[in-house]
Amino acid sequence: MPRAWSRALALAALLLAWQGLALAGCSRTVVAPMAPSGRLVFAGEGDRLRGVWPELLEEVGRSVGCRFAIASMPRPRMDMEFLAGRTVDLLISATRTPERDRWGEFVPLFRQPLVIVTRRDEPVPGNLAALRQSGWRMAVQRNFHFSTEYRSLVSELEAAGRVDAVNGTEAAARMIRAGRVDFTLMSPPQAQATAGGDLVFRRFEDLPLMEVGLYLSRARLSSADLTLLRDALGRAARDGLVRRVFLRHYLPEIVNLNQGL
Repeated sequence: MPRAWSRALALAALLLAWQGLALAGCSRTVVAPMAPSGRLVFAGEGDRLRGVWPELLEEVGRSVGCRFAIASMPRPRMDMEFLAGRTVDLLISATRTPERDRWGEFVPLFRQPLVIVTRRDEPVPGNLAALRQSGWRMAVQRNFHFSTEYRSLVSELEAAGRVDAVNGTEAAARMIRAGRVDFTLMSPPQAQATAGGDLVFRRFEDLPLMEVGLYLSRARLSSADLTLLRDALGRAARDGLVRRVFLRHYLPEIVNLNQGL
């Protein structure tokens, strides 16, 4: 065999071996349950979960050779299983909390404002000082911690007897429409799915942007798998993949509220 052919074959074998290593992927299937939430997560054809988060994980998985077990699970159970280090490898979406930091590694994907949802005909307090003085009651979604500043506001209003806890966005909307509460704070995607007709939303300027991302379980994932997933998901945010997936399901004016997308 000519020497040039030998070198070419050796190079081809080296490239194939490198590609095999590059796509060696995760050591096992990664368990990533999700709670239905608007266009972020919804039941598609054959009850297969679709939306921003399932599609993002599938695309990231294909790029690094990882498989994800994606199934529906109520949000409270997801949080409980993750914090107990039991059946959940990946918690998405999530904001950062000290409790979750004890069990997992946070991977930020973008920064996002909160929006205030109210009845269309209500004059909205323009800042935190006006909100405090208004006497307005707030619907608070269980298991959505959002930001430190959000949690401080909830604690403050709770101490004043001005909070009603609800199980999700639809329950919050029903309570606002019924006049049992005056407002709720949500992420922009939640608000797009919830508002309409007699309910409107606008950015609440007095609260800082919150970091939104996901948690990887240190209790369940090997260090190699954790590093692989952390790097791949961080790259998806930096390279624009997260934005592209969001734009499949949300209007540009909603996506553009998120910094880093």
